[in-house]
Amino acid sequence: RRGRSGGQHILVATEFLTGDTFNDIGERTDSYYDDKDWWRERFERFHMIASTAQAIWVSTDHQIDAYRAAYPDIPVLRLPFCFSSQWNHRLSRVPDKLYDVFFTGAATDRRKRILGEIASRARVYNPPGMYDSLYVQIGSQARIGLHLKLKDGWPYTSPMRHLSLLHCDTYIISEKCDLPGELDSFIEVVAEEELADVVAERLRDPDLPQKTRRQRAAFMKSGNIKLAFADLLKQSLAVA
Repeated sequence: RRGRSGGQHILVATEFLTGDTFNDIGERTDSYYDDKDWWRERFERFHMIASTAQAIWVSTDHQIDAYRAAYPDIPVLRLPFCFSSQWNHRLSRVPDKLYDVFFTGAATDRRKRILGEIASRARVYNPPGMYDSLYVQIGSQARIGLHLKLKDGWPYTSPMRHLSLLHCDTYIISEKCDLPGELDSFIEVVAEEELADVVAERLRDPDLPQKTRRQRAAFMKSGNIKLAFADLLKQSLAVA
């Protein structure tokens, strides 16, 4: 079925909608989040395409209200988080992991400080960028996959990063945020002041490989991706 102005497309929104731009987080981070012109241009292109969209799919419950307020005539729904066997061929199951800790994301001063603390006791791999096609392969070569808050006071976790890591053969530790994440029940959530110690403790744990498999297996059983997307598509097309 066609969208409001004849469109037949659905938009996937992965960025935080902040007024008339994306990702205006309110302070300098010394990362790509500081490029205000680029984020505004990206939002303007999104906004132009959204005018004819059939639906918008967002990546976290915490952004549904913002997108619905901005686009009241378009169904705004949250992407389902389910295991996809399509990623299995990218797994790199190596008996001896190349890294202790794997992290990707904007290299803010806060994140660099915490990674530095962890790196004093572990082999940390923090590449400047990571293509989706390599994420599972590289992430599976680390014993622990890590998520850190963007900045102090940042209330949101990253379910998309959790989703990617849950497809890897790696144990996931995520820094605790004020607002819960959709996949928190499948991973270990730790407060900032305990992060470095917990990471070091898990790395010393001889049962870490078994805990990693249990973490991933629980997620694999949590939902059927084909049924979840079929329902999402049905909801998206319900309003003409």
